[in-house]
Amino acid sequence: MLNESLTESFLKEGFSLVSSLLYIIVGALVGYYVSDKQWKNQRSEQMKSLATGFYHEITEIEKIIDPIIKKENPDSHYNPGKLQSIIGPKQIDLDKFQLYDQLGLYFQFRKEIYIFNNLIVKDLLNFYDNLLSADEFYKIYCNSFPGKPGTTTVYDAQDRFFLHLHEAQKAGLSLKESLKFYVTFDN
Repeated sequence: MLNESLTESFLKEGFSLVSSLLYIIVGALVGYYVSDKQWKNQRSEQMKSLATGFYHEITEIEKIIDPIIKKENPDSHYNPGKLQSIIGPKQIDLDKFQLYDQLGLYFQFRKEIYIFNNLIVKDLLNFYDNLLSADEFYKIYCNSFPGKPGTTTVYDAQDRFFLHLHEAQKAGLSLKESLKFYVTFDN
């Protein structure tokens, strides 16, 4: 009788222990599932938000670079004032003209862009690298305009400005096409 009561006691405790462990495991699995789902939803919303921001920023940048590229005359390669004649008539202070500044999305979210797939990351880096390079060559162009020593630098800076602007334009088109997958358009 003592053995039966001990066995029954162990069985009750064992059953209680097994049921407690089962509750813990089920609770952990449910907790993991809920937190994973929340993380994926949060990541999806972050991707959508970033993609929408970059898409609209690139659209605005295109409004600046497209007219410059359209006015470029490839036959006037040896005209060191070509760039000035394209940008100057817009009544812009040539020394203060900038294609992109440090307040743009790229500088604000440089680390977050890696949330996207490799193609979008590559296109983002390519677009902004070329845009910033064009901006840098524009500054070199302004600082070495004819009448200052080193006129060949003017030609080189002007050519490299247009080269990088064309590359940024191509990358922007490809990038916008890739970002459309994530972007919600309000019509």
